[in-house]
Amino acid sequence: MKFKALALTSVLVATTALNIPPVQAEKPDVKRSCIEVLRGVTFPIPGMLRSQDKRSQINVRDQPNASAYIRHIGYANDLVIASQRVRDNDGYCWYRVKFQSKAEGWVRGDFMNMVMDDIPPRL
Repeated sequence: MKFKALALTSVLVATTALNIPPVQAEKPDVKRSCIEVLRGVTFPIPGMLRSQDKRSQINVRDQPNASAYIRHIGYANDLVIASQRVRDNDGYCWYRVKFQSKAEGWVRGDFMNMVMDDIPPRL
């Protein structure tokens, strides 16, 4: 354990001394992309929930913000109809969605794939 801590400290000191910037993973700009991708699209439109881990629960909220009450949960590949899109104060897009079960709520845009074909227009 002491060896790991010493090795990590040495790496941090060396990186700082050499002025090497930390490596950060690139993230897609979800705040900008969801508005640009669907510019001019008329709602309602079909969509599908998405997640990197197909078993992860996706929160469906009462309001379009991350602190709103979680009314339902969804999973990747759940089919929905998006009826509205808004941007929150943090710049994220949110979609008002309705599931086949008739459950409704708001899902953040980075958990949505908007599909223009192959999904029935009414749920």
